[in-house]
Amino acid sequence: GTPWAAGRFTFTVKATDSNGLTAQQPFSVTIARPPAVPAITLSGLPATSKPGDQPTVTITLASPYPLPITVTAALSISPNPGNSTDLMFSNGSRTTQITIPANATTATLQFQTGTLPGTIELSLSLSAAGVNVTPAVPPSATTTIAGAAPVISSVTVTTTSTGIQVT
Repeated sequence: GTPWAAGRFTFTVKATDSNGLTAQQPFSVTIARPPAVPAITLSGLPATSKPGDQPTVTITLASPYPLPITVTAALSISPNPGNSTDLMFSNGSRTTQITIPANATTATLQFQTGTLPGTIELSLSLSAAGVNVTPAVPPSATTTIAGAAPVISSVTVTTTSTGIQVT
């Protein structure tokens, strides 16, 4: 079977031969939790971002880990969490999963900041061998998009038969 919990488990194996003689023997097995994840740092996310930026965040483990780590990344924005529909990962969602291969120490994530002002938080949860190994203080990073007035970045003026057209 597949273990669902860590701990020491005792069971008895009983065998019967073709003459009907039986023997039994108690056994125990210890299922260990995956080891603790080494210290994690997040880099590449600036303290402030511009609307529409696409920062790349690097996740770095302090040392190699013996198992693949599934990283679930989530984006949130405050103070208006439901208003920024363009805050997302490349999959079009505010959550995504990546895997840090066994014995590797880095992985990267990229996302689009959106266009509304606020503080964006990138938070991570981790699992290995199907077990939650997220540290007590989950890894996270933030960036802030300042509110600003719209800016005209390009103007084109064209003459028409009745006047001018400004684009």
